[in-house]
Amino acid sequence: MQSAELDDYKGESSRTMWRLIASMILVPVVARSTPPTCDIIIAGGSTAALAAAITAAEAAPTLQVCLTEPTDGDCGGQMTSSGVSAIDYGSLNRIAANQPRSFQDLVSFLSQQGAPGCWVSLTCYNPREMVTGWVNERIAQSPNLVLLSRTVVRRAERGPDGTISSLEVVQRTPKGGVDEWGSLLSATLSDWYSPIESAMFTKEVFNLTAAVVVDATEFGDVLMTAGLTVGQGVERPLESSAPGSDDQCGQAATLTFFMQLVETAPSTPDPAPAGSTAGGKNFSAVGCCCPDFDSAVSHELGGMSDSAGASRGSCDYRGIWSYRRAVARNGSQPWNEVNVGDISQQNWGNPSGNDLDNGYMFLPLEDARASVSSEEWVGGVNLTALGMLEQRAFGWFHAYAASFPAEYTNRFILNRSITNTSTGLSKMPYLRDTRRSVGLGGFRLMHHNQSTAGPGGKVGVRFNDSVAFGNYPADDHSIDTCTAPSYMHDASTIPYYVPFRALTHMDAPNLLVAGKTIAATFFANSAARLHPAEWSTGVAAGAAAVVMAQRGCTTAELYAERVPELQALLNSSAVGAPLVWKA
Repeated sequence: MQSAELDDYKGESSRTMWRLIASMILVPVVARSTPPTCDIIIAGGSTAALAAAITAAEAAPTLQVCLTEPTDGDCGGQMTSSGVSAIDYGSLNRIAANQPRSFQDLVSFLSQQGAPGCWVSLTCYNPREMVTGWVNERIAQSPNLVLLSRTVVRRAERGPDGTISSLEVVQRTPKGGVDEWGSLLSATLSDWYSPIESAMFTKEVFNLTAAVVVDATEFGDVLMTAGLTVGQGVERPLESSAPGSDDQCGQAATLTFFMQLVETAPSTPDPAPAGSTAGGKNFSAVGCCCPDFDSAVSHELGGMSDSAGASRGSCDYRGIWSYRRAVARNGSQPWNEVNVGDISQQNWGNPSGNDLDNGYMFLPLEDARASVSSEEWVGGVNLTALGMLEQRAFGWFHAYAASFPAEYTNRFILNRSITNTSTGLSKMPYLRDTRRSVGLGGFRLMHHNQSTAGPGGKVGVRFNDSVAFGNYPADDHSIDTCTAPSYMHDASTIPYYVPFRALTHMDAPNLLVAGKTIAATFFANSAARLHPAEWSTGVAAGAAAVVMAQRGCTTAELYAERVPELQALLNSSAVGAPLVWKA
């Protein structure tokens, strides 16, 4: 059959047969000769995945921990590859005593890199420095931690009892002379998941097996390809309604970038494509809610949620610039200044910047599951929406630059050394939600668990199986194609606890989840998706994986019999995670 005939023939059976022939004859897939031996697999790509891997490897040096990472090694998810480089603290988790020791170490490292240049957080930083100066060194300290870069989960197999028996993964290697970050993700993501060699990559396909598996991916790859019940989007009409009841009403995604002011306009303007609004709201370089820069000090702000009483007003181009500024060349400069050498991370959605306000990043669950069945899984991502997001990012770069006074004309460039991409955009989108687990006994963390005060009235009710913390308001960046249900009108929370059950799935005895995949409602995830909470659930999942691997127990058995042992490990010198809030 000629290629033209193949192109014309639309039958599904023909496409499947063509993929089979191509994989076996035309572009053979290389099977890895010796897949790594794993006691614990952490399917990664998120902030929680990095925390889980570090925790498990350091707490149990005799166990082999395998961490998959979709990028070329920028482990850390929103903190690194997604470029969200301002830590979203609440009122209590900014205090070191309320942070796992590994997070304390990270924050200490980031703080040593220079004074924060932003007003939204106590900790704004250069994510490239985080990767090269902290992440890589921390991973290298654990010989039992096997990092599988450029690797994604294509399929999960389950045993008769529901156990995740193996993960089929695809590891890609760029061919000589190929710029793997020279193309937009919307054009290459399908290639990442394909087992077939391409013009850009050679491929190795192999199965990973382990006693314990952790899904800490950004797309819920294990949950979805294992065929498990998940939540996606908002629950309707009640928060307690079935998970996935409105799977196309979720959070807006952002594709961040780092914008630098140079001394003089270069002879050739930055080559960033013109981009567009992608059919969403028109760009707006003003908005709410900047602090009163004359009376407020960044170190007293520490976040949008609790501004130490500083008054709020409209933002202009200066407030947007210093909002998440990653590098301030003048150190603790006034927050309404823009200086040569500054590098500003752009993650602006208030009211309309590079948030994609008119599209959702995930396919409907029915379509995503069909892609698993047809062996065409690509993270269940809506590639059209991803392409729109990319164009919106470029469009915002140009629109925001144009909002500055005339003296700044053509003096802005995309800083490509931080993103380490030729496009100038971050390697991965900043996702505020994903597929979510349903825990043991149908448990889902809910908003009332985050807003109902326990004894003393200052923090939430502590569960018998509490293993992690969260501390941030419910932060929903809504999309314009749907309306949030009425029960989401009050976003307020108090410092709350996360139970072990939120790290489980009711139908997979050896599966743990961490980060945005935890068993939670959409509303609860809106408060649990921030950096410190993701790290905390990652630490808890890593420690739980150690207990399960060492004791040979399931999640149900751990919950019934070994929660005190898990809590003791978390609170031990081996992990150093607090279990009770300290004021």
